[in-house]
Amino acid sequence: MTALDRESITGALIGRSYGRSLDLKERTGSTNDDVREAAGGGAPSGLVIVADAQDRGRGAHGRVWSSPPGEDLYFSILERRTLDGAQLPWLTLAVGLGVRDAVSGYASDARCKWPNDVLIGDRKCAGILVESSSMGNRVGPFVIGVGLDVNRTVFAPELAEAATSLRLASNHSLTRETVLANVLSAIEARVDQLHAGQRDALKRDLTSHLAWIGQQVLIDQHQGTLVGIDDDGALRLSGGERILSGTLRRA
Repeated sequence: MTALDRESITGALIGRSYGRSLDLKERTGSTNDDVREAAGGGAPSGLVIVADAQDRGRGAHGRVWSSPPGEDLYFSILERRTLDGAQLPWLTLAVGLGVRDAVSGYASDARCKWPNDVLIGDRKCAGILVESSSMGNRVGPFVIGVGLDVNRTVFAPELAEAATSLRLASNHSLTRETVLANVLSAIEARVDQLHAGQRDALKRDLTSHLAWIGQQVLIDQHQGTLVGIDDDGALRLSGGERILSGTLRRA
């Protein structure tokens, strides 16, 4: 795979905020760390840093995100708009829904796995990590990190049964610049919805694309039938149980 082409990306993002400021790196430790550092230096909202490879890519709960060069997308976005307490739990969900929107153009069975993954079928193709700082009673700015498996066809043994890529789902190689522009546009549209107070629309769309609804699931020590999402972004299980955080898997 060749290096990412800046003009191909920016040309597809005309009129958007995300990607107006764009930094392409051949290799880095973590794009989330890079964006956090840039934020401290006054970088504008909508800055996107993309790496062809990461040495310290990470996902939720401190897990390592596999980031080999030349095949996939590893990027982070600086979002300076702050959120109040009611909006905050929805940011990760809105970003995941945006990633799913874009992935659905390549795989019709793309779904959101609460709270921060995107699946194709039952296999993970993307993960989201949102990190933030607090400002009084509001929170922000935010660093939105996304790892998306695009053209990878071979995974490490420990990932082989659980992971997939857009290429495996669509049966053809994809242009990463096009995928990146599509994903950035879709994420921005969903985050705009959140800031516009359209949580009902986000909840409706997320529920319709939520993995494993009506099925038995496990979340840490909790087990039950997955019913849906509450207004505050909590996962609802049968019997009225609400889960605010945890690792979701099928029972």
